[in-house]
Amino acid sequence: MWHALAEAGNDMVESGPGGHALRYRPDISVFGALEDFGIASWASFGSLVGDTVGVLFGVGIPAAPQGWVELARYPSYQMVIESLPEIDTSAAQPLGPDDAEQMAQLVALTEPGPWSPNTYTLGGYQGVYEGGQLIAMAGLRFQGAGYGEVSAVCVHPDYQGRGLGAMVSIAAAQVVVDRGEKPFLHVLHTNAGAIGLYEALGFTVRSSADAVAVKQQ
Repeated sequence: MWHALAEAGNDMVESGPGGHALRYRPDISVFGALEDFGIASWASFGSLVGDTVGVLFGVGIPAAPQGWVELARYPSYQMVIESLPEIDTSAAQPLGPDDAEQMAQLVALTEPGPWSPNTYTLGGYQGVYEGGQLIAMAGLRFQGAGYGEVSAVCVHPDYQGRGLGAMVSIAAAQVVVDRGEKPFLHVLHTNAGAIGLYEALGFTVRSSADAVAVKQQ
């Protein structure tokens, strides 16, 4: 998270006092990160989020310190892939501003995870249309230090069972590989179906990582 935010650029990221905490602009993503888990970093993050909810994502996030309350913690697996399988992704096409409305509609229908109006600007989104309707998509979220995270994998309920989830996942991962970087992703511990899909594609568990929602008291 820290590397992704540090490399995202000032047009996408807000920095707390002293630069000890970073977060995406709220219209792009809910996530933020601390330089470390010391007092100065938490104070910097507090200045960023004010009285709103802040969300951290990473490995080994400790319990919130005094003055903060942890609202929720979502344990996930962090998975990586070394070599992409040979899957026909020719039906997937790049998505951009003209697709934003349909992307938001598909996310609202399938709830793959947090989504903000401009999340799609993080880039790398690949989608499948049928009859003028976006029926599947995946894109990139956390990017930095030679890695790119495949995220927002979703398939319209009426079109499931056709391998579209695998197709768009690999299409997005290919964007990462073409940049000379390594694809990875996160999946909730409880999402057995998605874990099975990613394992079948060749992803393996690297570690656990938590999304943690916190708020100042």
